[in-house]
Amino acid sequence: MGSNSPHELLERMLRAGSVPLAVEQGWKGSRKLHSLIASGEGSEQLSIRVLGGRARGGFGFGLTDERGVPTVQDIQRGGLAAAAGLRPGDIVRRVNGGELLFTCESAVQALRALSGTEVTLSVLRPLEDAASSSSLKSACRWSNDALLLNAGEQHHFNLSTHEPVVLRYEFSAQSQLTIGFKVGLKDGEESNDGLLVCARSSGERGHVPLHQPGNYAVVLDNSFSYLRSKRVAYAVSLHSEAEHEQINRRERSAILQREMARRQQQSAALLDHINEMGQRLSILKEKVERLESRISSCKVEKQENDKRLAEVHTELKMLTS
Repeated sequence: MGSNSPHELLERMLRAGSVPLAVEQGWKGSRKLHSLIASGEGSEQLSIRVLGGRARGGFGFGLTDERGVPTVQDIQRGGLAAAAGLRPGDIVRRVNGGELLFTCESAVQALRALSGTEVTLSVLRPLEDAASSSSLKSACRWSNDALLLNAGEQHHFNLSTHEPVVLRYEFSAQSQLTIGFKVGLKDGEESNDGLLVCARSSGERGHVPLHQPGNYAVVLDNSFSYLRSKRVAYAVSLHSEAEHEQINRRERSAILQREMARRQQQSAALLDHINEMGQRLSILKEKVERLESRISSCKVEKQENDKRLAEVHTELKMLTS
């Protein structure tokens, strides 16, 4: 398939982080799913080996793009994929350690190219589907990609914890509109005093430690707006300190990998530019050498001409005197 195929264009956009543009171009995913694949946050990351046969069974599982990302479905009963632990709903993130995969078509093409070989899949299993060993279970994540907050309205939800945890959050309002976001202990009357998070912006991402076990309230606030309704996306999750540090390391690793890829591309582009300038410089040097040679020839010719001019002048002077 050519380099300008639709799914490859979408992959380029998504790898560059241009989620809104990709959605405009037909991608069915969301910012949350993009973030999930890019960082791995909010998922259990697994490495699963499967053997691809050239017969009808293939790799023993199917992929669907219903959610925009390569999601596992239709696992063949008794097949190698099932035996390896692959589950419906798992998201294929990489094939054999290759580039991140954001579209189903890219994952399918990567697998087809390796049909008949053993393949290592980097798989994401969202925490709500994973059998986590942590004491924080799947109920500890709340999100909505398209919450409508009417003018003057607030959206509340409560969460509780029985141990010290870290609350991670992110929110954004469409069209860069301002929204309020608050987190605090649920103790009756709402007050800004004692709030752990009290933000008011078009979007923010952060974390806050919840040292005290108890009940907490999360509020998305549009009560200050009398006329304008707003579409809001948010995600809130609870993690142990160890999980939080792991997520930070993964996010930092993803950032560094993206920067490394960008630097590598820039380095390759600069090398091409250097080579091009070197070729042009070689051509210019050849021209300079030819010009210098011509200048030397002209100087010699001028000396001979000046000498003959002096002889002619002397002879003419003698004839006219």
